[in-house]
Amino acid sequence: MQGALWTATIWTATLVGLGRSGTRTKTDRPFLRLSTYELAIISVLLGTHSVVGRTTAEEILANPVVGERILRLAFAGLGFLLVAPALRNGLRTAGEKRLRSMAALTAYVAVAAISILYSAAPLVTLGKAAELGAALSIAWAIVLSDSASDRFSRAVNLIVVLEGALVAVAVVGFFLVPDGFTSSDHRPGFLTRRVMASPFATSNTLAADGSLVAAYALASFFHAERTLDKAKWILWGLVGTAGMLFASGRQGLAIWVVAVAVLLFVHRRRLFLTLLLPLFAALVALNFDLIASIVTRDQSSTSLATLSSRLIFWKAGVQAWSQHPWTGYGFGVGGRFVALTGLSNTAGFHNGYVEALVGLGLLGVIPLVYAMWRGARWAVRTLFGGGDTRTSILIIPLLLHTSLSLGFGAWVNADVLLFFAIGGLADLWDERHRQQLQGNRSERLRSTPSLGESTLQ
Repeated sequence: MQGALWTATIWTATLVGLGRSGTRTKTDRPFLRLSTYELAIISVLLGTHSVVGRTTAEEILANPVVGERILRLAFAGLGFLLVAPALRNGLRTAGEKRLRSMAALTAYVAVAAISILYSAAPLVTLGKAAELGAALSIAWAIVLSDSASDRFSRAVNLIVVLEGALVAVAVVGFFLVPDGFTSSDHRPGFLTRRVMASPFATSNTLAADGSLVAAYALASFFHAERTLDKAKWILWGLVGTAGMLFASGRQGLAIWVVAVAVLLFVHRRRLFLTLLLPLFAALVALNFDLIASIVTRDQSSTSLATLSSRLIFWKAGVQAWSQHPWTGYGFGVGGRFVALTGLSNTAGFHNGYVEALVGLGLLGVIPLVYAMWRGARWAVRTLFGGGDTRTSILIIPLLLHTSLSLGFGAWVNADVLLFFAIGGLADLWDERHRQQLQGNRSERLRSTPSLGESTLQ
């Protein structure tokens, strides 16, 4: 409950301060100048910050209905109700659109819902599947609406700004209120002896979110035209980078390095290849021992060799999956309730792909992988085709975060909503491309003389 209260307070202050404005249509119900779609996103995301304290699998099975889980479900339900009218109208006018990514994501969510019937923890799966369904409903409502691409872009911007606000508050609290914003992790951080955490997010989450915010801000900086906008995105980039460094998450560091390198290659290729990349390589080579000691954070060689026990978790997950390869054990419960029951402090496999595989088996993972492929294909084409890189660059943080944490491969969080948005944008891109090809083909047919006309000529 504390996490949700913190998050609601921070987000309200952020939205009021930034003066958010929504694209108003007849289906919108403006509040704080937000569209209905944006309010639904905020509601679903707010529920994800209502986190139950550390409990064992046995305790959850004995008492699965607690206040925090009821609150999460209530927020998800509110999000669905907000977009239900727009979703209904959109389905009526969907026509013959080929929305393959959205269809794959729907199949993935459908398998998650069906898995309630055989789940190792049915009530837990029910709640997590309901949240996932609410998130998917928002994505469907947007993709079927007018100006869908613009709405997705606004949704992505909103999510990044809200998550960035949490990172910013954590950074400020790290210095002003250290007792409330310091992790219990005994290992030192990258830059200080303490490691940043918060009442509303763990250190690893803050590090990953900080890197995602930094990547989005850098892409926005390259696209900004006004000096004031450039300065704003520089500030957001510094906030995200500071969050990653003080939270000292190595997954966040990996995300930051890869995403920034790709953006510099795309937008400042000559500068990156001739100066920045050689300079970076030289600095790493000259200070390798120092950098290695900072990144390893006094971790033992055994722990490093297993990626902080991740390899052990993943092996246990693959072994459990091999027993039920097609259906899995139920959405969101394969880790804590099946493969890792002896580890009370572990909520999952620290890998969203393994979590999805164990939870839903191949029936759920196949459509998820297909949606991933389509989203990655769209992102690469946009990144290297001269398009808007602000949303497309997020595929890197999402894919990397899911490989080292749960990311979009488990229950609902910001990653899931961003991944659904990328899936929707990939479909809209394909639909526009298909319509252009049809238009060009029709134009060629009209301009080509018929056999009779050719003979007369």
